[in-house]
Amino acid sequence: MKSKLLPISLLAFITFALAAQTPPPTPAPPLDQTADEKVKQQAKLQGQVINQVTGEPVRKANLSLKPESGGTTLKAASDNEGKFSIENIDPGRYTLGAERQGFVTQNYGARRPSGPGTTLELKTSQVLKDLSFKLTPQGVIAGRVVDDDSEPVSGVSVQVLQYKYLLGKKRLIPAANTLVLTNDLGEFRAPNLSPGRYYVATSPQKIADIQSGTERSAAKGQTEGPIPTYYPNADDPSTASPVDVGPGAEVRGIDVRLRKARVFRVSGKVMNAATGTPVNPAMLMVFRKQVGGMSTVPVSMYMVQGDKGAFELRNIPPGSYSMLAMSTNPQDMMMMMQSVDVTEQDIEGMVVSLGSGVEIPVTAKLEGVQPPPDQDASNADKKQDPATDLSNVRIVLNLEDNPMASLSTVQIGKDNKALLKKVSIDHYRLIVVGLPQGTYLKSAKYGDRDALESGIDLRQGAAGSLDLVIAAPAAALTGTVHNDKGQPVPGAMITLVPKDTKGRTDLSRTGTADQNGNIRMFGIVPAEYNVFAWEDIESGAADDEDFRKPFDSLGSKVKLAEGSKESVQLTVITRAAVDEAKSRK
Repeated sequence: MKSKLLPISLLAFITFALAAQTPPPTPAPPLDQTADEKVKQQAKLQGQVINQVTGEPVRKANLSLKPESGGTTLKAASDNEGKFSIENIDPGRYTLGAERQGFVTQNYGARRPSGPGTTLELKTSQVLKDLSFKLTPQGVIAGRVVDDDSEPVSGVSVQVLQYKYLLGKKRLIPAANTLVLTNDLGEFRAPNLSPGRYYVATSPQKIADIQSGTERSAAKGQTEGPIPTYYPNADDPSTASPVDVGPGAEVRGIDVRLRKARVFRVSGKVMNAATGTPVNPAMLMVFRKQVGGMSTVPVSMYMVQGDKGAFELRNIPPGSYSMLAMSTNPQDMMMMMQSVDVTEQDIEGMVVSLGSGVEIPVTAKLEGVQPPPDQDASNADKKQDPATDLSNVRIVLNLEDNPMASLSTVQIGKDNKALLKKVSIDHYRLIVVGLPQGTYLKSAKYGDRDALESGIDLRQGAAGSLDLVIAAPAAALTGTVHNDKGQPVPGAMITLVPKDTKGRTDLSRTGTADQNGNIRMFGIVPAEYNVFAWEDIESGAADDEDFRKPFDSLGSKVKLAEGSKESVQLTVITRAAVDEAKSRK
């Protein structure tokens, strides 16, 4: 049984990993060090990749050793016995990842495939042997999509969803980076799944209809039509049946029977607000609003291809929706989100204006960071000091009610300025990534408001400027993690939760202990924190106050000042303790 794959970029969601600030790079060797001396100081890594379920060696696995401090990623592949070797490694801290077709991509030491894994610290001339990398075979969900007469429905998208923590809340989000289309028999097969609990949903609109690009005639007014359906026959995830997938399991027979309901249509034109001309090509998608944000399963989609910019979104049940509209011309990208309420009648003559948003100037100021004495703005031939280089800093505006949707991003220029263009009138959460090593985001002001505490709300009136202060030196945290017997806990997850959880939402940090149970975290914003060590929790769970409440007394309180380097000794919170707390809820 074969089925086609459709990139998830169709959803136009841009997700950004809020990676922790990386530590300062390992100091460069003295300039007079010979090549032979450098080779002698380099480390070596050896191990074997094995199947977590069968214990058999995994051949042709691709391994990547990525330095925490940035720089070149070293590559290797496992041989017929699953063995691998990586040489010429500069001393430092690394993450080791592996991927292989038929297996879930994961990091070494991860207690769950999606976990961060164990940081590896390699010292001068060290040979780290006998690493056992347990790779989890992929899970698969397979089934059929049928209509109310049990006939197969081909060419519709099926999406596998999973509840995950995102910015302090559990949300139902796509579990993998692909959508799957049903074949001519209505069959689908969704691969690359980690062990876990999933929900299967289908959007009944056929891709052929989405891409037709012509105005479609349909009976006006109330009619019946297929609507997004969750396995086995639910119109809402709260009443859907979950699908549990074990390591390497292929779960078959997950058949979805499409529901029908009263549906209406929304039609109109997509126009360029600046030129007054139709936008072509463009994409429109409608998502149902729900608690915690909008659904990730589109109710209706349409690809605008005609020169009139006309669209017709069909089969929309009554309700409140968010409409995502974007141009698909890479030379003139525009995107916006607006609310649409469908009651008991069609919506006709709707005009969707792209490019009608505001411009927000961005300036970044460095504080406490000085360029080298021999470097100034007039000496362009000098290599810029990494601490003063803001070229990797990116500004991201995410919708406040839907953290998966980013409608505007920009990268800081060489003059430490940028311009957010065509920003739709809405409420946004500010995210700043790519800060130079050893620095932290001290403040962000939008007009006279703190953009890190209240976000950027363009609905309040005229647009202002966004002013960032990037300061140094950032704080650092070191220490060790042990169990109740005093033994080190490799790969423990470390979470920093700010004392004032109602203030800045960007202060929470996550790291992992290395193979010796040691902690090293850099680039931390100065503040008061409660620090926890976990044997195994879901990513993002510690940001949920309800999840964390039973364990508040088990954290270690620490106050980090600018440039300070504090040390903590943590006792790990076991997986059993977490499971017990869940069972009491």
